[in-house]
Amino acid sequence: MSRVVNEWLLTLAKPGYSSTNFPHKKLKPYQLNKLIESADWHGVLPCVVNNLHKSAKESSWHWIVNCKESSKELEVITNRALSNFRKRAALKMLLTLQEKRIVEEFKRREIPHIIIKGTQFATRLYETETLRLSSDVDILVPMRALTDVTEAMLSLDYNTENNQMKYSSDYGQEGWQWKKQPGCRVEVHWNLVNSPTIRRGVSVTYEKLQLDDDGQASPASILLIAAVHAATSHCFDRLCPLVDILQAVRGMAGEIDEYWLRDALKQTGAARSLSVALYLVEKLFSEPLCGEFRRRLGIDCTFLEKIILTPGVVLRRHCHVDSFRRSVFRELLKKG
Repeated sequence: MSRVVNEWLLTLAKPGYSSTNFPHKKLKPYQLNKLIESADWHGVLPCVVNNLHKSAKESSWHWIVNCKESSKELEVITNRALSNFRKRAALKMLLTLQEKRIVEEFKRREIPHIIIKGTQFATRLYETETLRLSSDVDILVPMRALTDVTEAMLSLDYNTENNQMKYSSDYGQEGWQWKKQPGCRVEVHWNLVNSPTIRRGVSVTYEKLQLDDDGQASPASILLIAAVHAATSHCFDRLCPLVDILQAVRGMAGEIDEYWLRDALKQTGAARSLSVALYLVEKLFSEPLCGEFRRRLGIDCTFLEKIILTPGVVLRRHCHVDSFRRSVFRELLKKG
């Protein structure tokens, strides 16, 4: 990915983007195509497409793309992007309907639970929920409720997956597929950190989260969930979880209880996850609020962490040269 494509990606992936903040260099048509592909991979395609159309409407494509020919090529590229977006939006609608069924059944059986990531982040962190898509439903439950969860999921016509994954036992989640629609996937977590080895240093359970009056994650818990998910599950290989963190720090879900969060970081071992997440968001999106927030919490990245995980590592996705860096960071996470 070229520097100009990355500049446009970071500009357009940011919710609340203003068309007055264009990168100085325009995109060539083939670079626009690269931008769309990368946005799709990073999970920020809805924001990018929305901001592209907003920018084109407010000004002109000629401010974005250096194209002397007709706009036909641009139309083909943007239509392809819209097609991909619609497919993912259709899946999200299906997942939302299934989520409601599951929540109703869990409530009927009095199973404690909270919806994490996915629709919760979409509705609480973004001005329009379609700006944040998801590919499955994620639910966090107490470990003691897993037997009841199994009975509930079977009653809703879900089949369990082979959940051993990399580990023979003690994996922190159980996957389910709806019989009527195999693409409709649900992940039930008893710990936000799936890996037993990383859980030696970082562990976030249902009982350790702060809930609001509706029994859902508080704004502080949303930030904690987003940071731990980005660090332990993805090792910061995508922009979408970092945009979630950006929105949480901006207060989109509400005011963050910093006193509770400071204590929760000690209880869960998540200080490293949050400090690195805030550092990367600040550098990638030029958001000073992240640095201020990090200082108020009294957490900061070490020199080693800043060398291991740079903004370039995030943008390069799963580049082979960065695999060692991520391996080192996972070892650090195991230490808390």
